[in-house]
Amino acid sequence: MFRFIFWLIFVLFTNVLSTFSQTHEVFKDQSFGKGMASIYIGSGAFKRHLDINRINYKIQEYSKSPALVIGADFCIYPYASNAYLGLGPYSTSWIGIKEATINNQKNERLFSNTTFAIKLTHHVTYFVRKKLDVCSGYMVGLNLKHYHYYKINGQEISSPESNNELMPAVGITIAIKYYALKNIGLYLEGGIGYRINMLNIGFCYKFKRPEKINQ
Repeated sequence: MFRFIFWLIFVLFTNVLSTFSQTHEVFKDQSFGKGMASIYIGSGAFKRHLDINRINYKIQEYSKSPALVIGADFCIYPYASNAYLGLGPYSTSWIGIKEATINNQKNERLFSNTTFAIKLTHHVTYFVRKKLDVCSGYMVGLNLKHYHYYKINGQEISSPESNNELMPAVGITIAIKYYALKNIGLYLEGGIGYRINMLNIGFCYKFKRPEKINQ
């Protein structure tokens, strides 16, 4: 009985190794690596909410639209120890409305919030497969909040505050991409940081960049 259990464990272990070990065949057609890149577009639909907070004993309403996310990831260094490094642009934007009652007057401000950043990604080879790509990311960029109008009791007036707020944005992310079709898949990404707080889902597309022709 003991010999049978040992043999069963050995068979299962070798099967797991043959499936997940980084052999030449695994490297050959994986979703990210040398010469590979991906682009993605998604939405932070989970960010849509209505926050009701008490500020100075007044009710303030704050609503957001879903965020639109566009980005890309290009493999820039496929020779790191057990990992691939990627680099690419990242942008996200959403619209919000702030409403507050101050001195029995309804104040309303419409604004847009946009982040432009560069994201460095780290893809551990163990989690890079033909259809799967799991990576962490490190983002550095700028966050712009632009106020489009300021209204009191429905009448637009000049804003008593600055119309633009420009702040640095830094954070860390983790993303999972699964390519159900040959080059097209779904991705899920979450992140946290300063001026970065996301949970996005969308579509991704991977492709192999054309190799440089030696002159």
